[in-house]
Amino acid sequence: MQVFPIDAQSKLTFAPLTHKSMSEPLHASTPGSTGVHAAPGRVQRHVDHGDDVRVPHHGPGSPPPPTFVGKKPAGTSGRPDIAGPARVHFLPTEGQDRRGRVAPVVLGTLLDPRSPGARVIADLFGDTLIVCFLIFGLVVALVTTAILRFRDKGGPPPAQNEGNKRLEIAWTLAPVLVLLGIFYLTVRAVSASDPVPDRAPDLTVIAHQWWWEVHYKSGAVTANEIHIPTGTALVVGVESADVIHDFWVPELGRKIDAIPGRSASIWLQADAPGTYIGACAEYCGVQHAWMRIQVVAESPEEFAAWEKRTLAAAATSSAPDAQRGAHLFAQMTCVKCHAIAGNGEGANSGPDLTHFADRKTLGAGVRKNSPEELARWLKSPQEIKPGCHMPDVQLTDPQIADFVAYFETLR
Repeated sequence: MQVFPIDAQSKLTFAPLTHKSMSEPLHASTPGSTGVHAAPGRVQRHVDHGDDVRVPHHGPGSPPPPTFVGKKPAGTSGRPDIAGPARVHFLPTEGQDRRGRVAPVVLGTLLDPRSPGARVIADLFGDTLIVCFLIFGLVVALVTTAILRFRDKGGPPPAQNEGNKRLEIAWTLAPVLVLLGIFYLTVRAVSASDPVPDRAPDLTVIAHQWWWEVHYKSGAVTANEIHIPTGTALVVGVESADVIHDFWVPELGRKIDAIPGRSASIWLQADAPGTYIGACAEYCGVQHAWMRIQVVAESPEEFAAWEKRTLAAAATSSAPDAQRGAHLFAQMTCVKCHAIAGNGEGANSGPDLTHFADRKTLGAGVRKNSPEELARWLKSPQEIKPGCHMPDVQLTDPQIADFVAYFETLR
């Protein structure tokens, strides 16, 4: 959550909830300053002790509005001005999170399978759930029968016996048979959803803190996006460059750990074109939650065209600002971490940027890839993704503009 501190002399003014105030802005004013103003919008909740007031974001391209949070002074009533220390933070809006990020980062569900392997896993889950409900129903029926039929009616104690061997054998064998059945279904699902690979990986995914590096057998390289042809089962090698990660695209298959020094593999296939969101499913550090990956499934013809473009050298531009950006990239520390074909090959500490402008997101899903968001990222990457390994190199606004112009040509 991005926080804007307001000093102890700040005053948060909340308009009464009248019909007119629904379209009036809220504002935070500080003596001697113009204060911080929220975008006009509907007040969603009334102010109560320890409550907050939220102003929803609206309008394309407008920045996320702040939410004002402040404690109501003791001994007051109604909705007076709230004085004292306070914080201002963003309110999530439709399609956004609390940082205003508009990126397709919501994971799918394994209950909506889009590949043969994922469908087998979903079927196993459904079968197991049915068995569990049947057992639950049986237990409820037996307990209900015992309560209603054998409750104490005030008569003599029932006759005692030493047990019933047939009944004891039955209730011992029944759970064993149920477990054996579930075991059989599980073994069958494992064999069908993740058979032993019959060839070398078609592509390799290398997990880093906190992004994904992708290498194709053809030599194509990308980051945080996997392109695959629909209807084709691919063998995906999974590795790690630092700590233990876990590769998981719920709609397309099982999870698999990425362990440093070891190579694993998984099958990946999509039935229909679309973008499927995956994530790291093993806690790997401070930005674990923002280590997303997109699997873009497209027709075989579209995939072949994408692979051909990706294998080509980086585009060049004759625009002065783009040329200045290319020169800055080669002269500054960028080339120590990032590779661009024709301008700094060999570096792999950070994502390959050869066709950067074709990607949909920045920072492994933390922001959408647009000139505006890219400029914010270059200005202060630690503000957008705290803890990431990209340092703040103190770029000037003209340098940022040149970098943005250059990166936008990398298609």
